[in-house]
Amino acid sequence: LPDLLRATAAAHPDREALREGDTALTYRELDARSDALADELRAAGAGPGTVVPIDRPRGLEYVLRLWAITKTGAAFIGAPDAAGPAPANVAYVVSTSGSTGAPKRVAVTHAGLAPLAAEA
Repeated sequence: LPDLLRATAAAHPDREALREGDTALTYRELDARSDALADELRAAGAGPGTVVPIDRPRGLEYVLRLWAITKTGAAFIGAPDAAGPAPANVAYVVSTSGSTGAPKRVAVTHAGLAPLAAEA
């Protein structure tokens, strides 16, 4: 996934990637800002085999953090109490609705997510 963002930023650096209200980021800005945040996250221990929560409401900062976490090789999850260790190839973790009992966590791998992103 990080390669997908980098390729898009190289091909369309000045095209708008995100907008929230009056704030917009181009693909170049999204790539650069997520790189800087990824460096901070790595320094704090994020990387393959870890799960990092996204502690922001959905919006521009949420997407920025999602890309930064992805660039570290860590998995992301939207619930702050769910961080911890994970297999090295996990891209993100979602929780099921629990319709058959207690909610369960499902890990989606980078290998499983990349073809889906390429189709989009």
